[in-house]
Amino acid sequence: MLAVRVGNAALSALSVVALSAAGCSNEAETRPQLVVEIDTTAPVVGQLLAQPELPLTGAIDTLRIDVLDGAPHETQLLVAPDATNWPVSFGIASEGITTPVLLRIRAFQSRLAEPDAFAEGSEPLPDASIDRIVELRPPRSGLETVRVTLDMGCFGVRPNLLERTTCIDWDQRTVAFDQGIEKVGGRTPSRVGTSPIVRPVECQLPGPTDAVCIKGGFSLMGDPIGVGLSAEVFVDPFPRRPVVVSPFWMDRNEVTVARYRTLVDGGLVAAPQGGDFCTWNAGDEALPVNCVTEEQARAACAAWGGSLPSEAQWEHAARGRGQGYRFVWGDAPFDCCASAVARITTLCPGTGTAPIGSHTDASQCNGRADVTADGVIDLNGNVSEFTTDRNRPYEHPCWGPLGVSLNPSCDDSTAQVVTRGGNWGSGLLAALLTTRGWRISNRAIGFRCVYPGAAP
Repeated sequence: MLAVRVGNAALSALSVVALSAAGCSNEAETRPQLVVEIDTTAPVVGQLLAQPELPLTGAIDTLRIDVLDGAPHETQLLVAPDATNWPVSFGIASEGITTPVLLRIRAFQSRLAEPDAFAEGSEPLPDASIDRIVELRPPRSGLETVRVTLDMGCFGVRPNLLERTTCIDWDQRTVAFDQGIEKVGGRTPSRVGTSPIVRPVECQLPGPTDAVCIKGGFSLMGDPIGVGLSAEVFVDPFPRRPVVVSPFWMDRNEVTVARYRTLVDGGLVAAPQGGDFCTWNAGDEALPVNCVTEEQARAACAAWGGSLPSEAQWEHAARGRGQGYRFVWGDAPFDCCASAVARITTLCPGTGTAPIGSHTDASQCNGRADVTADGVIDLNGNVSEFTTDRNRPYEHPCWGPLGVSLNPSCDDSTAQVVTRGGNWGSGLLAALLTTRGWRISNRAIGFRCVYPGAAP
């Protein structure tokens, strides 16, 4: 029998290898067995009420254990949403086991998983889970206790059954299945939620006037809801990409005509082109400047001591720093009064861009407004914004190895630049914060800059 203990309570029992909960009975303890404790450094969803600064997209609530080899194949799915549930423990009785036991252990959040096509329960996706395979050898006599830790640094890293490697922490992502297993003298305190990468990091460097500090931390880029938009205009924001972003400063507003004009008057950048819906000569200096090129936007940011944001920076700021919002106000459906989007159609009133900050009063729009909790304005609409990244899928080599990565950027110069955010001419799907545009009309594109918040 498999009797798994979650925290201090025996949860359930399954017919599998001769497994018994540690401490279930004196008889069970006298048999040779290996007691396995499974712990994690990731946050759990139950911590978010008391610690809302933790990233929702990095929090877990479910554990799946699959017996792969050395015993009858079986699966156990455990719900463990509270810190008190950890570590999870169970015993593997040595009787009848002559070869090492191979277990696949995955921690994930149930809402980011899919139904299992072959068994009851949930199938965690590789891009949104901590996935580890361990090789265990039950003792021939006595009682032995080991601990397996699912480290947050392994979020999104896939084990390799062919090469028999797995991730045990940020610095050790391809080690043998029998490595990184701690021998302990009994149940020890859990490390749940202790990973430093899930803690917000304040800006350590000063920022410019009217810029907002975006605290660093963990985010999960992408969303399957955006898959399938026109490939001629958008690139799929999937599979998801776990990232850690260093703190940075971001312009509160999109660069306006007035602000850009100071650089043109100083001879530092060229004037943008004119034409229908171009704001340069529209007579309203509070409009976001558009009809600029990527090169002009880069030069402007450099002149102010900054740069264009990476996609990771932009999405981290727009989606609530790891909360995974679909719009800056959360997941509530889009409303025309919340952002300057779809104004060229009959869907939303107006035509062309709106003055910056025109959609910041949530009391006038059912609690929705185009301003983040940090105070960044117009990320959801008005004009789409240039980034530094290119229209390559998230699994492309330019993004680096799979798994959680620090400040990733795809600078493949052979590909087109990606823009982020909806715009006055886009449809509602383009207003999703995960949408990655690459063939947007320059009449609908503007920019904002970011500035270092910490030393490299």
